[in-house]
Amino acid sequence: MSEQQLTAQASKTVVNCESQVDIGIVVELHEYLKQALSEGQALEIDASQVERIDTSVLQLFHAYIREAGRQGLAVSWSGASEAVHAAARLLGLQQALRLPEVV
Repeated sequence: MSEQQLTAQASKTVVNCESQVDIGIVVELHEYLKQALSEGQALEIDASQVERIDTSVLQLFHAYIREAGRQGLAVSWSGASEAVHAAARLLGLQQALRLPEVV
């Protein structure tokens, strides 16, 4: 996936977002996240380098976080840029995404 670095480590799936995260990666990211759910893996998202993120990606992360919660799986952010926070605020998803503080 050109926009993301996706890795599975033991029982954790890691998504390292690059600077531009757009709708072009949503289908592949959705499949990747669906697989993580089916395997019962926790998710770690690093969005600290994001300069632009599409609504579709934030909505996908939100849906994943809700479903992971239903299944008792942990979701954490190792970082989220101001651009991610701003986009989440505009959509009213900042709290639902459980974003960390901007570093």
